[in-house]
Amino acid sequence: MNAKGKKTAIATLLLATVIAIAYLLGWSSVFVVKSLAVRGAPSTSVAAIIETRSGIHVGDKLARIETRKIQSTLSDISWLDHVNIARNWLRGSIVISVSEKSPVAKFRGHLLDEQGSEFDLPQSAKVPVPTITATTQQLAKLGLLLMYSLPEDIRSKVSGISVASRQVFSFTIAASSTREIAVEWGNLEDSEVKIKVYRTLIALPENRKIIFMDLSSPFSPIVK
Repeated sequence: MNAKGKKTAIATLLLATVIAIAYLLGWSSVFVVKSLAVRGAPSTSVAAIIETRSGIHVGDKLARIETRKIQSTLSDISWLDHVNIARNWLRGSIVISVSEKSPVAKFRGHLLDEQGSEFDLPQSAKVPVPTITATTQQLAKLGLLLMYSLPEDIRSKVSGISVASRQVFSFTIAASSTREIAVEWGNLEDSEVKIKVYRTLIALPENRKIIFMDLSSPFSPIVK
């Protein structure tokens, strides 16, 4: 066989190999979905919903599963924080791993994540997070800004935040198991000063029964 014939034979062999691989991946029953699992779902019923939304079925060709498109579809589920799809060619398995968003507050009957996006968890368990009262979601996000400006030891005791406007904030904090303090915060300026004044006032023996603190003017606070 001359050189030209050898090149033709090699090219033919390569083409045949590509066609065979394409057939195996896209049309034959060798590389198909044999099992589908969802990990990270809070219950089997929720896992079943995710399976349905994914559009993946046992018997589907593995090569025809568009993982990015499916991830995008599942990301439309409001409570999902992360979606990953793993495909094992040898076992014929698909694993969809999901994680829930972590709620940090409630607003208008829904939960909020750290970015202020609303969502609802798939199960109706009570979540111990502060309730934000505001007329718009933008103001609610400012309520989150206030919440995260507070130190953890104070933030963890906040039960409710009210945002009347960009300049008027207040919150309710648990002073004990039977007493709450309504705190008028004013605007978001001078937060460090207000925190220091709050700590000073709350530590005074004469303030052990107060139920109101106005820190909107931190250099002339009011307690009742």
